[in-house]
Amino acid sequence: MFNYFVILLFFIVLSSCNPSSQNVRVTYKPICLASQSRCEVETQVGVFDVKFSVDSSVITEAAFNIEVNYLQKGDEVLKVNKISAYIEGKEMFMGKIPVLFSPSPSPSKSLLPSEKENHFVGETMLGSCSEEKMTWRLWITAEIENITTTETMSQTFFIEFDSTRV
Repeated sequence: MFNYFVILLFFIVLSSCNPSSQNVRVTYKPICLASQSRCEVETQVGVFDVKFSVDSSVITEAAFNIEVNYLQKGDEVLKVNKISAYIEGKEMFMGKIPVLFSPSPSPSKSLLPSEKENHFVGETMLGSCSEEKMTWRLWITAEIENITTTETMSQTFFIEFDSTRV
């Protein structure tokens, strides 16, 4: 009787366990990399803040996120409808690596509601090459809508950053 109780208890304990990987949510604090050519890009329509999810350097063949936050300037009410981007090597052509951005609520509670709508996150990965260190150029195009006039405009800019090979 005692053996059945131990076996039943063991079975209940095992069946109630969930793999921990299903409940893990990875969070990170986006940062401006030391190798970034610029973190804030001032354009005619406002400022774009570009940050990465890695600690200090982008490692090739490892996925990372890029965050773009748009802060408008002036009195016009502008909204970013879409961010499209790609990465290419600066000195060495490695093809165009797409970065697929999607709107994301901003983690910052201090932003105004209109600024929270203009926050985008994209995930990508860089290929490895023979060079130990490589400089990349991230081209970003933002489709911006003037809410008052419903006019749309496009703004394109780039930043450069370095990666290291493991």
